[in-house]
Amino acid sequence: MTTVSEVRGPPLAAREAWALLGMGVLSLLSTGVMSALLGAMVDEGRLSHGGVGYAATLEALMMALSTGVASVFFRPQRLRLIGTIATLALIAANVATMGAAHEGVYLIRAAAGFAEGVLLWLASSMIVRTETPARWAALLFLSLSLVQLAASALLGAWTLPRFGADGGYLLLAAITLVGFAFAALSPRALGALPGIAGESHGMPTSRGWTALFATVLFTGATAAVSVYLVPLAQDAGLSVDAARLALSATLGAQILGSVLATLLADRARYLPVFALVTVGYLAVWGFYTLSTTTWPFVLVSAASGVVAMFVSPFLLPMLINADPTRRAALQAPAAQLLSGGLGPFAAAWAVEAGGMRLMLELSAALLVAGFVIMLLIRRRDVAAPAG
Repeated sequence: MTTVSEVRGPPLAAREAWALLGMGVLSLLSTGVMSALLGAMVDEGRLSHGGVGYAATLEALMMALSTGVASVFFRPQRLRLIGTIATLALIAANVATMGAAHEGVYLIRAAAGFAEGVLLWLASSMIVRTETPARWAALLFLSLSLVQLAASALLGAWTLPRFGADGGYLLLAAITLVGFAFAALSPRALGALPGIAGESHGMPTSRGWTALFATVLFTGATAAVSVYLVPLAQDAGLSVDAARLALSATLGAQILGSVLATLLADRARYLPVFALVTVGYLAVWGFYTLSTTTWPFVLVSAASGVVAMFVSPFLLPMLINADPTRRAALQAPAAQLLSGGLGPFAAAWAVEAGGMRLMLELSAALLVAGFVIMLLIRRRDVAAPAG
């Protein structure tokens, strides 16, 4: 039987490792199609444009809360039972979203976020225990990109036009059923974290917290813009169909970004990657301020998809460099999810205060601030190994 020997503790069977990655894919599936689903609710009068940001914020914050709490306090044991319960809760939340509106959407998506966070903890617990966490994270994002692309294509071409947002959330619930199989195939437990004798959880170091703060700023900026992709297209004078095409192209391009990350995760240094990505995002967001036609908007959005998935795995080397205990790395999903909530929340305020342009300007400021903190941490880290 094929095993994964680079995991801390007893080697995992390949099916066990992939089952845990599958849990991670299910936990993040809604993030790739959230803009289309919430945008459909706006079209149906069930959410305002500002409500899109608030709904995304609550779901992401609850994901961050449950992932963070589990990372600090949960020992990675009874994983099959935990996976089964979290899967059942997520299916129930997706079904309950059908027919909900306004405040009801906020409450139910928050509950969904809590279940998604637990599923993500299962995947991240395995990833940070490997010798090559960036590569495993890249494999997770590659798998996620493929599933999100398929789900987005199905939503855009058939589900949303025929059945609206309710049909979309029913589709998510149906896909999540596979979580029961992943839970059954998962390992019963995992070993201690690398570098911490006998420990499998705990709090990050002070440098780790600083790196996590930089992560929140950097990824929060990207989340702020991505959740407003459909309104950005409409603001540029494009149709809803064009906006959904841009979303599908973005998810499709994420596959290329994930493949590049998988190939380069163990070779490229994280700091030059973040510098290149910062410049790329600023260029894309500058384009979004212009009036344009469908295909330029689609192509530029696709470029942002490549950048988004390429950079994500490099957060782990940055966090491990700042905190060699890997406790900060274990909190990486919580930080990204927190930013996935705070970013759209800030974006919702900016949209209501000054429109899409102010939202883009705020996002650019957060992105640059996050990169500057990463740069300062690296410059002062004279003792740590190269990232």
